[in-house]
Amino acid sequence: MAPKQNLNKPPAPAQTLGDLTSFRLRRLTNMYSKASASEYVRRFGLSLNEWRIISLLWAAGTLSLSRLSHQAQFDRGLTSRTVNALIDNGYVARHRNPDDGRGLVLELTPKGNDVVATVQPVASERNRQLLSCLTQKEAEIFDAVLDKLTHQARAMLDIEREKALQENHHKEASID
Repeated sequence: MAPKQNLNKPPAPAQTLGDLTSFRLRRLTNMYSKASASEYVRRFGLSLNEWRIISLLWAAGTLSLSRLSHQAQFDRGLTSRTVNALIDNGYVARHRNPDDGRGLVLELTPKGNDVVATVQPVASERNRQLLSCLTQKEAEIFDAVLDKLTHQARAMLDIEREKALQENHHKEASID
């Protein structure tokens, strides 16, 4: 009779860069993104960043540039350049925020909404194809694992930010 596995046993430590979970996830993301980017440019004339901005605006309705930048996980400069290109091509419109006359909000134009209707099914199919190598149970587990890892990464980021803030306060106090 085989010994019972300890399901709470931590994974073996990474020995090389290729063993690191972050590297493996980045490699997966890069390969998938390159293929997606190529298809979106070839078929729709959109960069992957443009499609991401359009998709986020479609889901939200309207967003400020800073909120859009945060949701896209782009720096503000990249978001601004991408949005300006989308405005120039008629996909996005910029308006005064009705709740705050000083602020601006972004929203899709009818042309932007039309492109969502065309590209979204392709994006959904690409996602289905990527996950097609998994069983239904594996896909459910993978989704739960991604949620847990994202939560853990957020907690680690918050801790690191707090440590950096404390170190900066100590450095400033020692200078005074």
